[in-house]
Amino acid sequence: MLTEVVGSLRDVLLPRGCAGCDMPDAVLCDDCRASGGGFMSFAMPGTVSGRAIACGAYRGPLRRAILRWKDHGDEECDGPFADMMADALLSSGLLASDPMPVTTLVPAPSSPRSMRERGRWHMRNVTN
Repeated sequence: MLTEVVGSLRDVLLPRGCAGCDMPDAVLCDDCRASGGGFMSFAMPGTVSGRAIACGAYRGPLRRAILRWKDHGDEECDGPFADMMADALLSSGLLASDPMPVTTLVPAPSSPRSMRERGRWHMRNVTN
């Protein structure tokens, strides 16, 4: 109960805007989630599967949201980005291709310096 009251008070005093476009009352709106074009797969030579997946192209509102999340501590984006990566993984077909698939989510790139500057390993919550 107290958590809900504090959350509501926070929302009134410090209203939330979408990380990509500032639309009120959204962490990451549907338009910004879709702005990167959705699931992408590309060659990644030297890896077990030979390919990598992404939940969208790094451009426009999605890029802005990623930068707010990574570089400006918008931790509320952890959930939406985790959902987007899960959707990308399911869309990739990697899980359906083998009854016992070996899929690795690599929380990269983050240098030790970047993690110190940000104060957290931002990809850990997305890949767990």
